[in-house]
Amino acid sequence: LRTLGFGAFSLVTTLVLGLLLAMLVAGSKHLNFYRYIFYVPGVVSSVTMGMLWNQMLNATEFGILNTVLRQLGIMQQPFQWLNSEQYTWMIVLAIGLIGCGGGMTLILFTTAINEVSAEVRESAVVEGANVWQLNTRIILPLIRPTLFSWMILSIIGSLKSFEFIYALTSGGPANTTTTLAILLFANDKGSIYGYGYSSALGVFMSIIVLAFTGVYWWLGDRKSSEV
Repeated sequence: LRTLGFGAFSLVTTLVLGLLLAMLVAGSKHLNFYRYIFYVPGVVSSVTMGMLWNQMLNATEFGILNTVLRQLGIMQQPFQWLNSEQYTWMIVLAIGLIGCGGGMTLILFTTAINEVSAEVRESAVVEGANVWQLNTRIILPLIRPTLFSWMILSIIGSLKSFEFIYALTSGGPANTTTTLAILLFANDKGSIYGYGYSSALGVFMSIIVLAFTGVYWWLGDRKSSEV
């Protein structure tokens, strides 16, 4: 359920925010600059990003974020950012949203939007369509195959989420940030039961990912046949 929750949160937030941002900057003459700025965090590996955030959110008074907040007088005692069963999972979701997939989402969506022909846009404007109607009734239906493809790939990536979360929290505290992939890796492999449990879990994850991959292939074949 936690893995599905992480996937659903990432899917909905990046879809909505990424689509809105893409619509805002798709026609800008500085589009390449925006693509570069949002894609830069994606260049950093997930492990490196998790370790960097782990150091910034260090629970001691020497942690970067705790030090800054104390110097600003916002708090007196260091906050347990990654040791709180109540807040750590929300912190993981927020950081994952900021640094994972945003740049690629912007590139895909702006490319799809700019592929909509100028004739179609001009015809809609001549017919009296405003900006809202142009985006919701013309552009969105035309880029729907790209949206569906990205959604499937995003779900597959979320189901396999491991490196970033493990580097940041190692699945803690008290397993509150443990996903299926982390459970597979961290399960006790010192006995035959540990190997069997991890193997069964790996097969289970493979079946789920294979199902979504089949949907992705089906959408791709359907798109090709329509063209």
